[in-house]
Amino acid sequence: MRSDFVRNLVIIFVGMLLVFMNTSTMPLLVRVVGVVFFVPAFISLANLFFARPGLTAVGVTFSTLINVGSMAFGLWLVLSPEVFMDLFLKLIAVALFLAAAYRIYYLYRLRADNAITWKMGVAPMLVAVASAVLFAYPFKVASTLSLLLGLCAVFVGLTDIFLVLMLGNRRRGHRAGNSVT
Repeated sequence: MRSDFVRNLVIIFVGMLLVFMNTSTMPLLVRVVGVVFFVPAFISLANLFFARPGLTAVGVTFSTLINVGSMAFGLWLVLSPEVFMDLFLKLIAVALFLAAAYRIYYLYRLRADNAITWKMGVAPMLVAVASAVLFAYPFKVASTLSLLLGLCAVFVGLTDIFLVLMLGNRRRGHRAGNSVT
């Protein structure tokens, strides 16, 4: 339950970032991905040379090449995000579509509990449509869709937190009811 809560807080944070910084979000997100590539590779490389003296020469060489390559790619993303923005926008569109499809499936599975209404499916449907449009026209609609996807992400995150809390309370109530009888 804690991981669901943290995941939803991250979704809400990314949604707020998309809403409030919709014109400069894409280069910023590409740079953040670059930092995510660079920092762990740097730490791993430092760990390799300072903390693991017992590795074989082949293992050290292979790990060094992977880490240096990851650091170079991360630095490239940080220094020139424009090169990767089209690819990044398409990857975001695919990820959003898969997340929306999963959300629709999840809500479909929960319908038997009568814990949801049809209104909870509106945001995932909007995200699915918006991600398809973003995939087809990545630069023409990026700022508008950034705002729309940000609003949907905030709504989906808040809705999911509500569902997790509500279903958690129901499960605790069912367990308490079952232990009494």
